[in-house]
Amino acid sequence: MGPFELRGPADLKKKNVRGIDSEIYEHENREFDIGVEVGMYSEDSGIHSYEYETGSIMIDGTPVTFTKSDVNVPAANAARNADGSKSKPVEKHLLIVVRFPKEEAVVNVNYPEESLTPNAMAILQSIRVKKQD
Repeated sequence: MGPFELRGPADLKKKNVRGIDSEIYEHENREFDIGVEVGMYSEDSGIHSYEYETGSIMIDGTPVTFTKSDVNVPAANAARNADGSKSKPVEKHLLIVVRFPKEEAVVNVNYPEESLTPNAMAILQSIRVKKQD
């Protein structure tokens, strides 16, 4: 995906997306939506939620800061089931973002529930920066 190689679930499917002023790469399955944005404005992308946490993980031998936020749709906006009860939102809503200034890139993993956080982190930790020729 762009300047990176990474490992993820075998059933990831490539999404056809285009950026306006950047290159966009996305793959998804039921649990994860993995995205890479490469371009001179990518590094400036902001936090997606007022509630977030930051931390550091090792990626390709380098400590990298991540931002984790919950961009969930409020429960009041959830769809209704046939019996009138509100259904659980189906969109992926937890988002972990890492920035790579040298590559002018942002990598994110979007997923539906907290129990998948270790898997999302493993995907990010699998990133290898492709060597420039």
